[in-house]
Amino acid sequence: MNRLAQLDDSKRRIGGFALLSIGTVAVAIGILWAHYALFPKTEFVGGVEIDVVVDTFLGNIPRHWASVTLGQLVAVTGSQMVVVAVLLLGVIGKPMTWARAGFTAFVTWFQFVLYFGIIPSEWLNLSQGPLSWTAQKEFFSLPDSLSFLLLNNDVAISFAAVKDVVSMTYNMVVLGAAILFAIKVQDFGKSEPKAVSEPKLSPYGRPLMKGSR
Repeated sequence: MNRLAQLDDSKRRIGGFALLSIGTVAVAIGILWAHYALFPKTEFVGGVEIDVVVDTFLGNIPRHWASVTLGQLVAVTGSQMVVVAVLLLGVIGKPMTWARAGFTAFVTWFQFVLYFGIIPSEWLNLSQGPLSWTAQKEFFSLPDSLSFLLLNNDVAISFAAVKDVVSMTYNMVVLGAAILFAIKVQDFGKSEPKAVSEPKLSPYGRPLMKGSR
């Protein structure tokens, strides 16, 4: 992380504007892609099922949950590029003021909302919606030949349990990463401590002064 702080102003500006441009385009493409991928393939009009036609070239976007997820991932990746770009251009390498501290706190809040709110919510929408990972769908069951291990009881794990395990694992990993980042960021921008050489000693065991022989 200290490498970012050690970049000179020109490299910081070039990298910041490049990330800002690419990230903004990625966010726009991802949002449009996910939006049009959510259009239904058909709809009922007067009791008759007809195809839903989009008159623009965006109508060629596949209408499938995998396509929606792809658009969302592109948008999230672009948003992170924008966040890094904004920090490079307006925070990193500059003296910290109350305005910059408040802005950095807002960016941090946005990141927490994204990682602990929006992404878990979209995962639940996907798993409970298109994937239909419900308690009624069985993911794994213990074979009858091994049922004696559990006193001949039937043991089955539903897709709903798998969904919850994925959600819990994600939150634990992201929380751990956030704590680690918070610890590492305390040393951001600090210079490495200079190694202190041991003083030379005279034959009598006393430190030699500069200029002495």
